[in-house]
Amino acid sequence: PLLDRLRAMECPVIPLPVDEVGTATTVAALRHTLKRLRPQVAHSHLAKADILLAMASVGLPITLLTTEHHIPPDRF
Repeated sequence: PLLDRLRAMECPVIPLPVDEVGTATTVAALRHTLKRLRPQVAHSHLAKADILLAMASVGLPITLLTTEHHIPPDRF
């Protein structure tokens, strides 16, 4: 439902290959998207997306913002 709502608001919705391909392919696709859309801020959720976005945005003038939904309690 979220993607449909974003599309209805004319927001860019670009599915990225994540689990189907290797990390390098995902990062390259994300970097291509960032260069094409040129956002000022890129928002990611959870560790995997955070790492992919950080890798894809190296050297680009983009502010990164992340939301963590669950942080496990300390096991120490």
